[in-house]
Amino acid sequence: MFVGSRADRLYGDNVWWLCERGADAAVVDWDSAYIFCNVYREPMLGPLRVESVYAHLERTRRRVPLVPAALTRHWFRHTHATALLRAGMPLHVVSRRLGHRSVQTTTNTNGHITDDAVLAALANWHEVAAGWAARADG
Repeated sequence: MFVGSRADRLYGDNVWWLCERGADAAVVDWDSAYIFCNVYREPMLGPLRVESVYAHLERTRRRVPLVPAALTRHWFRHTHATALLRAGMPLHVVSRRLGHRSVQTTTNTNGHITDDAVLAALANWHEVAAGWAARADG
């Protein structure tokens, strides 16, 4: 899987932030820990509720006008499917995880995931985001 250096740094910063809140004593296996998790309500370090993710995204969109309209709540679903497929998860498992009635739906929606050139370009998303800022200033 391709991960840009900025995304890697962001992940590292997030882990440190969680450790400062006690996750280092509570998490046994960081490989299976949630990246985005509860830190203000129970279950502590458990997965965020769907409603919480939606609320966080909406607050971010209001505070940061440069976040493009194309970045919707559904984008996270596609990102999750992409990560699973790139990690080698079988298509039928990803299909079930997404709740698709047919593996063909997953294939039609996410069949392009194996294109390494596209994924390599996406790993450097910060260059794309810099373009948003340039358009906003212009």
